[in-house]
Order: sequence, then C-alpha cells, then structure tokens
Amino acid sequence: MVDTFPVVVLQPLDSEMSHMLYNPKYGATVVKFTLATDFMERFIFESGTFELFRFIHISGPHLGLSYDGHIFPDDLLEWWEFFLGDGHYIGKRGFMTPFRHPPNGLLSDEEYEWNAIVAHYRSRVEHANRRVKSHAIFQTPWRGSIGLLACLVKIVIHMQAIEQNMHLMYHPYGNWPHNPE
Repeated sequence: MVDTFPVVVLQPLDSEMSHMLYNPKYGATVVKFTLATDFMERFIFESGTFELFRFIHISGPHLGLSYDGHIFPDDLLEWWEFFLGDGHYIGKRGFMTPFRHPPNGLLSDEEYEWNAIVAHYRSRVEHANRRVKSHAIFQTPWRGSIGLLACLVKIVIHMQAIEQNMHLMYHPYGNWPHNPE
C-alpha cells in the first residue's frame, strides 16, 4: 500500500522556492514523502535518497507541489508486483486503485465492493503515516535544511520499523515465515 504525507517546512525567503513548496491542499509550504507498507503494516518503501535496511527502499524528498502519482518511481516494481494506491495512482503501472465515480455517479455493486476492500487495506498505510507524522519533531514547521529533514524522516521511519517488527499490529496469515531474522 502506498501513500504520501507532507512535512510542513518554514516558508523560505526565496519566493521561487516558496512557490515550489507551497501546496494549497495543506495551506502551507511542505516537503512530501512517500511511504509503502505491506499488509502487516511493515514499511517497505520511503522516499528519501539512498537504500538503508534490506527492505526499505529510499528515493527523494519531493517538492510540495509534486503530484503523488509522479513521486513513486516507475522502476521500483517488478512486472509481477502490485501496490494498492488511492486515486492519485489511477493508470500508473503496477497499482490497483479504487474505481472513480462515473459522470452519472453510479458504480456497480462489484465496483463498490472493490472500493471498500481497497479502502480497508489502504487504511494500514494511513495508520503508518499517522505514526510517522505524529512524532514530536514534525509538530512544528521544520526550520533546518531539507537534507537534514530527509535524514530525520529516515531515522523516524526506521525506528517505527523496528517497533513494528517487535509488535505486529496485524496478524499474518499463511504457513510461511513473516518476520525473517
């Protein structure tokens, strides 16, 4: 499951940079990060600048006006892999997304059921985003460099990953190992 979350940053003095970071959806200047989790809410992707642990791939931070569907790297998925995403990822290779409401506003029963299933499982990545964003470091606008912010986001996410591995929120299914050592 994939989702993007913003980190509010102090408005830059440079008006061009301020314009690139301002996002009207949040009413603030932000830097965006993308998170992906598996069905047990373990982190498998975070946007940043390099690869750290074996299961967390890192690629950006991104400007506030960056469109969520364009942030996720196209080369991350194998041809047989799929992610669940929200409406921002409709039409993107390797993403299963909810159906959009047609102009007449009516979805079939199967489409409604599919949307409910996607929403149910996507809520897990929303929970992961909430846990990361609720860290005390993100409660006020960030005043340091973007590079330092990217490093701190990585640290917070890796600490959350360690906590997740110690205390799984969702129980696994199947007869294979779910938490390899």
